[in-house]
Amino acid sequence: MPNYTYRCPDHGDFTVEQSMSETTASATCRRKLSCEKASPKVLGAALQFTYGRANFHDGPDGTGETVRETGQRWMSEAKAAGLNPEPAAARWV
Repeated sequence: MPNYTYRCPDHGDFTVEQSMSETTASATCRRKLSCEKASPKVLGAALQFTYGRANFHDGPDGTGETVRETGQRWMSEAKAAGLNPEPAAARWV
């Protein structure tokens, strides 16, 4: 079962082992037996960061093109140079 980190305002961070289906947004403090304060879950940075279009569609050359647009540009450049590029799917038949 995964461990989740919670933060008590008085006693700091503590971990709780819970199944993913039973996890909650807050838990009572487990650092001290007499503490009954609600402690919110500490989220990791990976959950708080969101990728944008630029992260996924920057293209191999860093031009801001999608992968499909970059491939089409490379094909047209190869044809302009007098090459006849073979489609990748034809090699695996």
